Amino acid sequence: MEGVNEVQGKREKTRPPRGAGRRVWTQVALQWMAEAGQIARDLFFGTSAMLLGWRYVFTSPSLPVLLRAGSMADWNPESWPLKQALEQFGDESIQLVDALRLAAAFIPNYFLEIVLPDRRNAVTIALLNQLARRGDGLKGVLALERALPFTFGVNVLGADEAAGLIKAWRRARGNYPLAF
Repeated sequence: MEGVNEVQGKREKTRPPRGAGRRVWTQVALQWMAEAGQIARDLFFGTSAMLLGWRYVFTSPSLPVLLRAGSMADWNPESWPLKQALEQFGDESIQLVDALRLAAAFIPNYFLEIVLPDRRNAVTIALLNQLARRGDGLKGVLALERALPFTFGVNVLGADEAAGLIKAWRRARGNYPLAF
């Protein structure tokens, strides 16, 4: 698979890494193309969001992919592809610490993207429900709650809103306070 990469007005041939076989995972091939400049990174994130929406097994969630999935779904957690993207947080094949890191980065970002509080709340509740599906998910939610003030940075109002929502979600589930 050869392509042309234009960098600073110069055209150069780009090739896949040495030893790359003929079989590649779709997202990996798209990522390679984006990094080689053959497709726009925006196209890579959008296509990856669609792959998550189609529940394509070999798709890794990332912050830009989750944000694109949310945008494509108009931030409705019941709509494609955001619904399927949020399901990744409940997937036990993803280490809890990795899911929590992603959630801790995702929440402050979509708090800036979503204007309506009801939409922010719906996305947050859907994310928390997915984390809670995991065997150790409730402990993860508590860890996330403790980490969020640091991940929101100077957005103190957003951090307070998110913390209040998580506390209310935990109370409604009947597991408040939760201790390790």
